[in-house]
Amino acid sequence: MLASADSFSDPINLSYMLAGLDFLMRTLRVDGKNVAVQLWDTAGQERFRSITKTYFRKADGVMLLYDCTCEQSFLNVRQWVEDIDVACFYSMMAEKQSSGRKSSNQRIPLMIVANKIDLREMAIKTGTICVTTEQGEKLAKDCDTTFMEGSAKDGSNVLHALANLVRSMIARKDLQLSASTMQLCEAKPKKSCCGK
Repeated sequence: MLASADSFSDPINLSYMLAGLDFLMRTLRVDGKNVAVQLWDTAGQERFRSITKTYFRKADGVMLLYDCTCEQSFLNVRQWVEDIDVACFYSMMAEKQSSGRKSSNQRIPLMIVANKIDLREMAIKTGTICVTTEQGEKLAKDCDTTFMEGSAKDGSNVLHALANLVRSMIARKDLQLSASTMQLCEAKPKKSCCGK
């Protein structure tokens, strides 16, 4: 979707369809700091699953969106979380081996977001099975991550969700730097002046 003058359009973008992802740079002001964020939209479709695993490996955080008016979209989230965990685990192990240092075993920040909440009420009226807020919250709890609802169309909670994910990413980076500094300090044994 392309946003222009407060409206959305759905043009057919052949390069997007072939590549399976879209890229956007955005500078956000989070807690008084300007933070540059690269957003990679990997489409989330099954046919792009192998491509997305490559992008997860170097990601600092992941926001998984599902369509709250499409139960199958919601049901796919668990598999996406598993794919993220596997990709990041192998990336973390490779990093440990190449650097020779311990690194944090903490999962990269992950947030699950229910999208299209502006359409939920109308979809329910037409008989569509929709995913409830409670189902989304339970899934996030089961996956040990955070949850929000929003709408890309009307913009509700979009920046709020992104800012929360960025805060988690910054906190994780600070923790990694702190752990790395502690390891460096521990690695230097004290020597006496006589070399004993």
